Formats: sequence, C-alpha cells, structure tokens
Amino acid sequence: MLLRIRPSKDVLATSSGTRRRTFSVGGETLTLDFGKEPTYLDVAELPAELAADPHLITREVTQDEMLAAGGTLTVLPGAAAAAVVEPPPGEEIDLKSERVQEPAAAVAPSPEPAATSVAPLPKGTAKAKK
Repeated sequence: MLLRIRPSKDVLATSSGTRRRTFSVGGETLTLDFGKEPTYLDVAELPAELAADPHLITREVTQDEMLAAGGTLTVLPGAAAAAVVEPPPGEEIDLKSERVQEPAAAVAPSPEPAATSVAPLPKGTAKAKK
C-alpha cells in the first residue's frame, strides 16, 4: 500500500514546521520527520503510532500520483516486494557522476591567441563611430 503522509496545518504553523514520529515496524524502530513536503511510504499496514496521530494526514495514492508530484519513496520493512519505482516511459536516468568526462569530450586545449599590438592613430584622424 502506497501512502502519502504530511502534517496538518497546525503543525506547519509551528516554529519547526515538522512532526517527528518514532514507531516500530517488523521489529525495527524507525524515526521519520514529516514536514512541508509529503512523505511517501510503502507499507503492508500503517503502523498504529502513525494511524493514531491526529496531526498527520494520511492518504492512499497510486505510484503515478507519487511520480507526478516528484515524491521520494520510503520503503518500510514488511512492504510489498514491488516497491521498485520505474521512471516514466521515455525518461532516462543518467547516473554518471558530473566529474566523469567522456573520451570523445576530451579535447586538447586550444593554444592561446598571439598577442597583437595596435598602432596609434595619426593625429588629426577621426575615430570611427559605432
């Protein structure tokens, strides 16, 4: 089950603007901060600590809705195995580091242009207007 969770308006109006919740899932204790941006969880069942919190707004969403919103998925223990998020059709993910340089792009630097000198204009010669 894919859920979108965000804090209610009264939490966002506080100085921190976040809601931190600690809960147990599958024998593990996890802590999540819920803030302005929604948190997407893939869970088999919503933990009781989150379900009982009146300051968290929980809504079930589809994978397409999550991708359209640009959300990040958090997979909790015991979630469905099909939690792998595929990019939308026609969109490639480039996982190369920014510092990697392709061999074809490695070009020898061009030599610096030779310094040129400009002769001064003879006296009485008008400068060209631009």
